[in-house]
Amino acid sequence: MDHFKLVSDYQPTGDQPEAIEKLVEGLQKGYHEQALLGVTGSGKTFTMANVIARMNKPTLVLAHNKVLAAQLCNEFREFFPENAVEFFVSYYDYYQPESYIPTTDTYIEKDSSVNDEIDRLRHSATSALSERRDIIIVASVSCIYSMGDPIDYRNMVLSLRPGMEKSRDDVLKKLTEIQYSRNDIEFARNTFRVRGDVVEVFTSYSKETVIRIEFFGDEIDRISEINYVTGELKAVLNHIAIYPASHYIVPEVKMGKGSASITTWKCSWNAASAPASKTIPACCRGGNPARLPLLLSIIFPTTFFSLWTSRTSACRRCAPCTPATTPARKTLSTTASVCPRLTTTVRCNSTNSTP
Repeated sequence: MDHFKLVSDYQPTGDQPEAIEKLVEGLQKGYHEQALLGVTGSGKTFTMANVIARMNKPTLVLAHNKVLAAQLCNEFREFFPENAVEFFVSYYDYYQPESYIPTTDTYIEKDSSVNDEIDRLRHSATSALSERRDIIIVASVSCIYSMGDPIDYRNMVLSLRPGMEKSRDDVLKKLTEIQYSRNDIEFARNTFRVRGDVVEVFTSYSKETVIRIEFFGDEIDRISEINYVTGELKAVLNHIAIYPASHYIVPEVKMGKGSASITTWKCSWNAASAPASKTIPACCRGGNPARLPLLLSIIFPTTFFSLWTSRTSACRRCAPCTPATTPARKTLSTTASVCPRLTTTVRCNSTNSTP
C-alpha cells in the first residue's frame, strides 16, 4: 500500500480542524519544529493521525517511556489497520552494567535479560521500514542508539522467487551467513530446519508463521507461508525477502578488511613506542571517525517526519505550554531566538473534540 488510510467513526471537531490545517500548512512550508498543545482527552493522537494521513510520509513517533509508546502504538493501529504500525523500544528487561566497588574490593559482572518478543518487534519494524512507505514506527529513546549498518542489513537480505535457479545448499549457506542457525528439533525464531528438499525458515520478525521453500533439483519450486504449529497453509508467495537475524550483521568482506587492518597495526606496534603513543588508529576505531552513527532514523527514507510526545512543557525556560492562549503563543514567538525548537504552536483543547 502506498498511502495511509485513516479508519475512524469520528470526524475532527472543535479545535481539531484548525490544528490539523495549521500543522499541515507548517509542514508544507518546511517548518522543522511545531508544537501541538492539548489537555488530556482532547484528541491529540487523533489530530496527529489526521496529519499523518494528509502528509502521507513515513512517520517516526517518539515517546518518553515504553508504556506510553505501547499505548500510542495500539491507538495508531486502530486508526491505520491497513498500514504498517510498528513498535521499537529497548529489548532489555534487565541490565546490570559491569562495575567495581573499591571499598569492599567487589567486582560485579555485567548481566542482562533480553525480551524475545520486543526483539522480534524491533526486527519487524526495520524489515517493514525497508519494504514499505506507509509505515508508522512508535519508538522510545532506544531509537537514538547506534545500530548496525543499514546498507549491510539490506544487502544481505536473501531474496527468493519460484522458478529461481538456486540449490538447497546455497540457500542454507546464505541463511547461515545472515546468522540463522539450523535446528531440526526445537524450531524457534532465528532458526531453520531441513526435511529433504524442503527448507522451513522461522524469520526474526515472524510470530506465528514460517516460510516453507520447496526445491525441485536446483530450482525453487514453490514458496509458501504456513502456521508453524498446525502446519496450515496460509498463503502461496511469489516472492520472499528474508532479512538477517541480527541488526549488527557484518559482511565477510568487511570483517576480513577489519581483521587485516588490526593485524597490520599490531605488527607495526613495538614496545618502545607503546608508552609514547596512546592514540588508537582509525582502523582500530571501526573505520572513518567522521562517519555518522547508524541510528534507526538513518534507515528511514530521505523525507519523513517525526512526532515527539511529552506530558510537560517542551522547553520550560521559554514559557509554560499548558495554557494555549494568545499571550503564551506570543511569548514563545518572541523567545524563538533563545529556543528555536518552538517555531509554531497550535492548540487542541476543546471539550467537544474527538477522544
